Amino acid sequence: MSFVYAEKYFIDEDRTEPRVNIYSDTKTTLIGAVLANWSEKERTTIEKYGFIKSVNIGPTCCISFAGNNTMYAQRLLKWIFEKRFVSDDELIEKAFQLHREACKDDIEFIICSADSGRPIITCIKNGVINNDVSSAWIGSPDAFHKMQELRKDLVTDISLFSKALEECGDDSVGGFVIRSTYDGKEFFYPERLESSVERKQLVRLGENITLFDPAEEGGYTIHFRESKQNVIIDFLQSDHSVIYSASLRYKSEQDNLYKEHLMLPMLFCTSTNICI
Repeated sequence: MSFVYAEKYFIDEDRTEPRVNIYSDTKTTLIGAVLANWSEKERTTIEKYGFIKSVNIGPTCCISFAGNNTMYAQRLLKWIFEKRFVSDDELIEKAFQLHREACKDDIEFIICSADSGRPIITCIKNGVINNDVSSAWIGSPDAFHKMQELRKDLVTDISLFSKALEECGDDSVGGFVIRSTYDGKEFFYPERLESSVERKQLVRLGENITLFDPAEEGGYTIHFRESKQNVIIDFLQSDHSVIYSASLRYKSEQDNLYKEHLMLPMLFCTSTNICI
């Protein structure tokens, strides 16, 4: 089903400079008739890496979605790019129309817009539009309730969101945690580095702790590159990267208009930039 959480916060004591963080998972399950829409290579890649649920469609707008039928998200994105110029009210109205057309749990939206210079979060779910809220979530209730149970601070961070995905018991959520942020000027996917060291370490006082283990020792280090549109993740131990993009496709999928605006994964060799 996915899980997405958007939150407004302030960087000044006077609360005059709002910022927005949007966290989402990548796990995607392709079942039933939907399988026919994907080639075998694309299906295998999606089952392993999922795809992006929070799409930056411009400097001042990010659209997030969750649900059992993400083709409604494709319909919304297709409508936006065909019209080219869309007001916030038109965008919310179209998203609400698609939400009402769909079956229960098929599609929910969070629309974050800063066209006015001030970020506004709008949540569309349960047949209702909640506009200009301080925070919003869509998708898995289990993941949200676990996140609230684990919460210690007012502001959400990646570790809290990730732990909620891992411990909520909902098999429909998971994968990578993708963060889109509005910094007062634009939405982008910020850079970050995650590293896991499996071996136990005994170090003397003053010695350095090893933060990077080779793959044969169970090490796992990933680098999220900063980007405004595509999401690029480098797996440092294996010299592999995955790029989530709406403009790049495997050759067999280049003419498939059914999913042309979804940010789907492609695997490539980091050092050579050759698609795998």
